[in-house]
Amino acid sequence: VSGTLTNTATSLYANGTVTIASNAVLGVAGQPQFAWNNGNTNTANVYGTLIGTDWLCIGGGTGVGTLNMYEGSYVRTVNGTIGAGWNSASVGTLNLFGGFYTNTTLQHIGEHGKGTVNQFAGTNSVVGSFNFGSSAGSVGTMNLSGGHVFAFGDTLIGNTGVGIWNQTGGTGVFNRVSLGQVANAACVGTMNLSGGTITIRSTSFDLRVGRGTG
Repeated sequence: VSGTLTNTATSLYANGTVTIASNAVLGVAGQPQFAWNNGNTNTANVYGTLIGTDWLCIGGGTGVGTLNMYEGSYVRTVNGTIGAGWNSASVGTLNLFGGFYTNTTLQHIGEHGKGTVNQFAGTNSVVGSFNFGSSAGSVGTMNLSGGHVFAFGDTLIGNTGVGIWNQTGGTGVFNRVSLGQVANAACVGTMNLSGGTITIRSTSFDLRVGRGTG
């Protein structure tokens, strides 16, 4: 995509390889969905701007979706789900090499499938709830080595499923953090910090560990 393209349909379904050039703006009046259908594979390379008014879905059904963001890129949607599909076979990956990624309501990493965020630089900003492993059998993983993560709502690492936070660099700024949100053995939350910084700002509870397995 080069220039400005506005899709007025309720969804944009992308398979194969999609590149949004540095001078391009892609606007979707609904849901940008990458590798949503069963068995499809999609890689989206974003150098420019992607804006959606609903869910951004990376990997759905049994699809495998990858979204790569580079320096100068900008992605904004209301909600985001990485590893979205309605079964554990879906795989979604967000690679942040730079740029600014934001969800203005909530973000799932591993909603029903396997979701991974690899952040080397740039900014990931979540205005609402930040969820890792959002359903039974799902796995959500954040690998943070650089850049900034801002979560203004509750961060649930292991929210019914398995959530993993690995940090070797960069900064994470949270409101409240819960490891293992639901009281059952399948809900597991893990935080591994070997570099970088984490700040938790809440005055009610800062870090809650082990309703499930934390």
